[in-house]
Amino acid sequence: MPLIYNSDKAQACLNTYREVFSDPLKSGDDNSFTGNVILPLDFSLEMDGLSGIIPHSAFIIPTNTLPSSYIIQTGEEKGLSKIAFILHTIDQNFTNNKWTTKITGQTLNIRFEPLTEAEKSAIAAAKKAQNSLRAYQFVGNPSFLPKDKNIPVPPIKVTKEMKTFAEATQAVIINLEGGYWDGGAISDPRYKNSKETMLGIDRGHKNSTATEKKFWALVDANKKTWGYNYIPPDPLKTQLINAVIAIMKPDYEKLRNTYLDKEVIALVESDGRLFYNMVYAVWNGPAYFKGYSTILNNSYKRGYKTSEQLLDVFLKERIAGGGTAYTFGTGKNLGSSAKSLNNQGGLKIKSAVGL
Repeated sequence: MPLIYNSDKAQACLNTYREVFSDPLKSGDDNSFTGNVILPLDFSLEMDGLSGIIPHSAFIIPTNTLPSSYIIQTGEEKGLSKIAFILHTIDQNFTNNKWTTKITGQTLNIRFEPLTEAEKSAIAAAKKAQNSLRAYQFVGNPSFLPKDKNIPVPPIKVTKEMKTFAEATQAVIINLEGGYWDGGAISDPRYKNSKETMLGIDRGHKNSTATEKKFWALVDANKKTWGYNYIPPDPLKTQLINAVIAIMKPDYEKLRNTYLDKEVIALVESDGRLFYNMVYAVWNGPAYFKGYSTILNNSYKRGYKTSEQLLDVFLKERIAGGGTAYTFGTGKNLGSSAKSLNNQGGLKIKSAVGL
């Protein structure tokens, strides 16, 4: 594994190393140093093309390649590595018909001490609070008051039997796209190019056909009091969702017939979980749809002949950030912020389909 050294970091580490080890402390008749210093390292590794790698994941290497100071020497964890390597960037490259994958990252310390009961309780409480916030899209007042105007809409469970475009679209809206955003200031820069959006439909991209104009006319007639992520109650909610179905279905059919092989189409539309993913790919855009289609077509040709197998391939690519799909669709590399969004969507999809 080639290691890339930053001169500033290396010098700072060396200074620390000298300071710590130049002044041994005496304990009885033995000299014991103040501690072991683990030098932080950046790494870069280039290999044959590989999909399914997830940003910010970590790995360890065999301890027989590590200095002894990097290995636990006592206790239950004796012989285990003190460090792991965390991935920061993953780049897919295609040159002269050769696919290569480059990963970069750095070392990090691994904590082996068992959690206290108080720490376990705090982590459990944090997860519970986080999941409760993620579990709902809200209808009504986005300030969450009063309660009778803020009705939680549970996520839609995606099953193998969900095979109509209308069902899949409603699941995409509720589980992934959410409600209204006016296109104004937002703290997360990943959304800065979305502009005004409702149910995942961007006004700048979808405001030309009669159906699209009708959709935005409904929005304009009612949005005066809407806040971030607002979804109105029925009957307007159903009217808007039906308009989105009418807007997106022709796009799905066109992209499906253009990029998916016939045998793969049959598998996709036989399994609501895989169908849901491809319907959502329409929201992602033609480049992503083309890229995901290429991955499914290639997987089918390599012997992945069931919807379960293709679903597994699809989800792994989404959770990995969608970089391979984007490159297949555009010939370009995908930025880290977009990979982060794709990863988050992939995890939500994995939960919705019950995997």
